[in-house]
Amino acid sequence: MSPPSATSPAHRLAVAALFLVIFALHALYVAVVQLPEREVRLRGKKIAFQGLRLYDDEDQYLQIAWNLARHGMLSLDGRRPTATRVPLYPLALAGTLSLPHGLTLALGLNCLLAALAALLSYFLARLFWSPPTGLLAMTLTGLSPHSFNWFLWMQAEALLAVLLLAFLIVLVQLLRTARTGYAWLAGLLAGLAALTRPETALLIPLYLVFLAYYRGSRRQPFLKAGLALALAAGLTLLPWLVRNYAVMGTPTLSTLGGFTFAGAHNDRVRTHPGSWYAHLAYAGPEELDRVEALPEPEQDRFLWRRGLSWLSNLTWREFLVLEVQKLHRTFKPSFRLWGKEFGWSAVHLVLTAPFALLYCLALTVGLVRLAREPDLNRRAQLAALVWIFLLPLAVTLIFWGNMRFRAPYEPVIFTLGAGLLTHWRGRDGQEKAPAAVDT
Repeated sequence: MSPPSATSPAHRLAVAALFLVIFALHALYVAVVQLPEREVRLRGKKIAFQGLRLYDDEDQYLQIAWNLARHGMLSLDGRRPTATRVPLYPLALAGTLSLPHGLTLALGLNCLLAALAALLSYFLARLFWSPPTGLLAMTLTGLSPHSFNWFLWMQAEALLAVLLLAFLIVLVQLLRTARTGYAWLAGLLAGLAALTRPETALLIPLYLVFLAYYRGSRRQPFLKAGLALALAAGLTLLPWLVRNYAVMGTPTLSTLGGFTFAGAHNDRVRTHPGSWYAHLAYAGPEELDRVEALPEPEQDRFLWRRGLSWLSNLTWREFLVLEVQKLHRTFKPSFRLWGKEFGWSAVHLVLTAPFALLYCLALTVGLVRLAREPDLNRRAQLAALVWIFLLPLAVTLIFWGNMRFRAPYEPVIFTLGAGLLTHWRGRDGQEKAPAAVDT
């Protein structure tokens, strides 16, 4: 008996049920693991927001969202506008914080985003393989360790994963149909991704290069599609850039880049290559006071110059060691469900080891299989998925190494892994990828 098709009621019910199970598991994890972990890991280290101890960048995201909900201003202190964080995730948080039980809803928002990322993995896998492969990709993404770890902290990674998967789905449809409407939608999604994490703006030039060189079996250039994508992305970013020019005097995407860059390029890093330190960890009191007195854009420029100056004094050997350490910290086959402070090391290993093995398998055997793919259209369209990993690679080389940079891209790895597992012996039963047609 053949498996139910994607349009059958039984298959749709299976997808809906799996979505609800993934959402429920994430909500249960927040209640049973994450909230107690906050008390263990963050006691005495981080400030609290309405009684909730905050981790890493959650403080800034929640403060900006709170001031947006209460004062209608993207601000850290409720008085001065800020561009330290791009606006999309704070806007989403502000919508929850303005409602009763807003903090609970904010935690639930990321559970929903994690489940949506799993659902989009299903659609992406179904494009290339089959509905059962889509269900496997959805399961792998929804149960992956970093879906429970990074995606559930109130930071932008889960929203970014959703936008990246949606972008890739639309891009594959663009490659298959050459319809300009898909290019406009892909540009919109790329712009929204850049408004979620500013470094994701690199997505736009990366895929413009891909479209400029993309050829299917008909060797058809996609220059018109590239122009539409670039214009749509630019129009999406324009209001934010105009706002920053109006209130800060510079059309910047974010004023956090210098802080991040200098934190990875300073004297403290010499003994811990690839690590990162906040400004107060490597600067003296006089410099801290001087920088604190500067306007936000000037702080950003000062820290960029400081990091570049330090970098220029490295020898080539020191520079290469630094970059290799960064890459190792980002792409090593390691996964974490919770912090070391919470214990359960044996359980943790059992739960994460299969994903580490699949991660290695997808990035080795999967790439070899891709290179040997006989269908030119299919090979080029799968290459569009692999191309996206140039983005975390570039971000790591420019800034610093952290698994957080790769977490939003892991659903693509597990989608490719699902295809590899279900079609290990070849492409039997797979449809030939359609070539792009003129419209």
